[in-house]
Amino acid sequence: PVPGTYGRPGHAARFCPAGYYCPPGARGPWRCPPNTNSTMGSDSPQDCMSIAGFYGEAGQSAALCPRGSFCPKRTVLALACPLNTWSQAGSDDLKDCASKAGFYGTPGVAAVTCPHGSYCPADQNFFVQCPANTQSPPGSASVEECEAMPGYYAPRPGEVG
Repeated sequence: PVPGTYGRPGHAARFCPAGYYCPPGARGPWRCPPNTNSTMGSDSPQDCMSIAGFYGEAGQSAALCPRGSFCPKRTVLALACPLNTWSQAGSDDLKDCASKAGFYGTPGVAAVTCPHGSYCPADQNFFVQCPANTQSPPGSASVEECEAMPGYYAPRPGEVG
């Protein structure tokens, strides 16, 4: 058989299926390493590249893309999420990178610090104003960080104001 095909001598050769490789003279397809894939007709383990959400050298087992990065298919190194964003492990697209708590912005783009007088939970593309007569420092992540302004009283939950 020719490279990218397999079969027994004297019989018709078959194209190597996707997810396998068939070196010259192969009698059967060889499976690509874990978390990699190849195209039909591949003839070398180097044709086995990482699948989406994983990264690694061609022809070797691919590792899960770590948290805070993304790994499109055929990625050798994990790509870091933009500034002030994060992602789950196994992410495969830049748009999987969402704003961290205390920041806001469009997924896949560097996030902006939450402004004074507001708070920004994680994964938000907008900020939330603090309740009336309260304020918070820049970068606040939750409503609990909104405190009463001077001259005002903010009752605790369950208290009568």
